[in-house]
Amino acid sequence: MTRSWLPDWEEVNRERESQFNQRVALEIVKLTDVPTPQSEVECPLLYPFCQDIGLPVLLECHKLKDMDHLSEELKKHKTKTPVYEAWRKLREDVAVDSPVGVVFDWPYMGRFWVFHDLGQFPEAGDGSFYRVKGKLFILQSLADLLAGLGSCEGW
Repeated sequence: MTRSWLPDWEEVNRERESQFNQRVALEIVKLTDVPTPQSEVECPLLYPFCQDIGLPVLLECHKLKDMDHLSEELKKHKTKTPVYEAWRKLREDVAVDSPVGVVFDWPYMGRFWVFHDLGQFPEAGDGSFYRVKGKLFILQSLADLLAGLGSCEGW
């Protein structure tokens, strides 16, 4: 039997997702006054971390493809976009009845964008609003979302 020099791509993808979740968790700690030491922010999934710190929206990271024209696609085919599909799957996977959001990198717009159903208009920064099947969704940067939520004591 010959051994392949190619890496196990499933393992590589799992490691990349874990690192992405850790970067977002560290960003949350940095942008809020959550009393969580950075050494404890090592979780393979982000939404248990959000539950632990009491964030009012449970976030999960996704590496999404075909995001170049997201704004136009959300106006035309909302439920067929990669970000809505990721949100719908997360909504099905999370057992608690809490707002959920998908964190992703958006080409040309920057890192850490969130598509969520928290249902409150942003108090800081900008956001785009979409109504899908009677539900209000907001697309905004993670920094704007956290700034709008204010201090963790008010959550």
